[in-house]
Amino acid sequence: MLEALAAALEDGTAMGGSYPTVNGSCELRWAAEPAPLPGGCAGGPRPTPTPTPTPQPPTEADKRATGCLPARHASRRAPVVRPRALPSRPR
Repeated sequence: MLEALAAALEDGTAMGGSYPTVNGSCELRWAAEPAPLPGGCAGGPRPTPTPTPTPQPPTEADKRATGCLPARHASRRAPVVRPRALPSRPR
């Protein structure tokens, strides 16, 4: 509907029996007769939207710097968990 309204304003054609017009304070009105558009209401052409960059996931170093991962030390190894033997139950 907005595209039809814009086309009617640009071409000076009627929409539903009335003509869309813009008054001096840039308000949209309906009139029985077409009227020229006042200067300054429409402004210049709209700029093309620029895409926003997609954020990259944080690296391992970024996660460590923010405290989300434990610090990695060259001298430390990962802990080794060894299974314990369960005590035997008397019968």
